Amino acid sequence: MGIIKKTGEGVMDVGEKVGKGVMKGGEKVLGAVDITCDNCGKLMKPGILGPKRTVDGKDYQFCTDECADKYVEEHS
Repeated sequence: MGIIKKTGEGVMDVGEKVGKGVMKGGEKVLGAVDITCDNCGKLMKPGILGPKRTVDGKDYQFCTDECADKYVEEHS
């Protein structure tokens, strides 16, 4: 996933950080969160997630297939 930020009255119970914007463990989110593209940083709409890719065993979230392909090409 992309970077997760707490917004409004939301509460996030954060687990262990294992990569850029990737959390492992008991993520518990109440309220809204902002998710950004791991390549360009664009804010993605809640509930409409773009493509995911795994690079070196870590999962990443992107706004478009083009951003995902560019990130994979640059980091593989």
